[in-house]
Amino acid sequence: MREIKFRGIPTDNNTSYFEDEEFVYGYLVISDYKYYILLDLLDNIKRDDYAVYMVEVKPETIGQYTGLHDKNGKEIYEGDILQIDIDRAWIIWNEKYCYFQLVPIGDYYFDSDVIGQTLEYTETEIIGNIYENKELLNETNR
Repeated sequence: MREIKFRGIPTDNNTSYFEDEEFVYGYLVISDYKYYILLDLLDNIKRDDYAVYMVEVKPETIGQYTGLHDKNGKEIYEGDILQIDIDRAWIIWNEKYCYFQLVPIGDYYFDSDVIGQTLEYTETEIIGNIYENKELLNETNR
């Protein structure tokens, strides 16, 4: 069974709890037009703060876990920027066809834009994300 989880950047009123991390990870909850990440119980135990269990996040930063890992074992999320062999791409959810899609950065072509098929045959590493590393989206910075 596929593990379904999300990440997001806390809103300004939540950043004091998470100064050491940009993202919080867990389950997505939408309530009263606000978006929250429900933290895993183990994350709270590691933090020694049982009061924080649901964190409001910025909706534009929410990304779903793809169920895949890069060559270093890091979980790949929607919004991650990947180094794929000598090329780069970032991950989006394709609403029309319901799959995680690779969006090329620069002028090149993938045999497949389906992330799972690409990872099967290439060395892939997370080099950043579209929220913290916008400069990686610029082809001239290569």
